[in-house]
Amino acid sequence: MMRLFTLFVALFVFAMTANAQTSYLRIVYDSTKGMGGQDGGDLVDGGFAASAPNKVYMHSGAGPWSYFPDGQDWGVDHGIGEMTNEGNGVYSLEILWPDYYNVPEGVTTDAIGLVFRNEDGTLVGKDADGADIYIRGLDTPEPYVENSSGTIFNGVTATWLEEFTGIEDFAANTSISVVPNPVMDYATVTYTTDNENVNVRVYNTAGQVVAQLAEGFHTSGTHTISWNNEQNLAAGTYIITIEGAKGMVSEKVVIAR
Repeated sequence: MMRLFTLFVALFVFAMTANAQTSYLRIVYDSTKGMGGQDGGDLVDGGFAASAPNKVYMHSGAGPWSYFPDGQDWGVDHGIGEMTNEGNGVYSLEILWPDYYNVPEGVTTDAIGLVFRNEDGTLVGKDADGADIYIRGLDTPEPYVENSSGTIFNGVTATWLEEFTGIEDFAANTSISVVPNPVMDYATVTYTTDNENVNVRVYNTAGQVVAQLAEGFHTSGTHTISWNNEQNLAAGTYIITIEGAKGMVSEKVVIAR
């Protein structure tokens, strides 16, 4: 599930790169630092890493704690916020800021509040004071991370990226378009492929597949899908993707009502 969510986040970035207000943010957590242990129990220095969690999730809110990722739920192993294990107690997550948190258009915020948990929420990782961690300065080139007391916390780093890591584009002759966009009741999805097996999917902002538009072997050339939103998707932003062995391309689509 984590790989699916990481894939979605990367796709969302590719679809949004033309928007100067969106940026890619890499968050790295060293679980040997700060305090951690059993949720609701006594937390100790380095306790989260010492507890040897199977998975690590970043539970967070922008504002801070005013806007949240779709589907985020404490103690649920659903992949939303699941971090990549980099080894030696270090975990990372790459997100699209501020879209990951559904910050409304016109609202400005420069901070994220966060804590870390394992897959069922029984273990937690917090700052050096045993409280929430804050990423601040997201309106600057160099974000910084603080303890709840306002001092610098060196267990988390936040860095702007030029692109998401580990994602490979399709060949230059692969493309996708959606007309009209925004979509009211009906749209035509036009895409080109090589001779290859591909999946054409729709993702929501939580990284979940909400529609499968096509799958299987495609001959080289242009293909068309008539999509009438038979899934009855709610108004909002979605990503339509072509995924194959060579990589992926994507297109942001807005459903309007």
